[in-house]
Amino acid sequence: MAIKDLKEKTKTKIIPIFEIIQEEEIKPEKIISSLKSYIPKYMPVILDFAYLDNDENNDLNEFIFSVVNNCKSNGFNIIPMSGIGRSNEYDMAISETSKYLYLS
Repeated sequence: MAIKDLKEKTKTKIIPIFEIIQEEEIKPEKIISSLKSYIPKYMPVILDFAYLDNDENNDLNEFIFSVVNNCKSNGFNIIPMSGIGRSNEYDMAISETSKYLYLS
């Protein structure tokens, strides 16, 4: 929520990271709604799905792709994040999603 109150000039100089956390029922539409509330369209935003990287999330690839695709369709400049200690499934999901982002 801190980004919402920043001056527009300051917003142009940062790239915020949004960590997507596990909720009872998390949907891409809810993520987009939150982004719409806090950031201007086309502002680069890093999405980190690390909290969803677990054995219980069998559809991680589909979920990440869906979120990024919906964000892109809504005019958001999304950068999916990976990092040390992520599972192979997570890295593959980010890799496949990134290919889509840059090839379409």
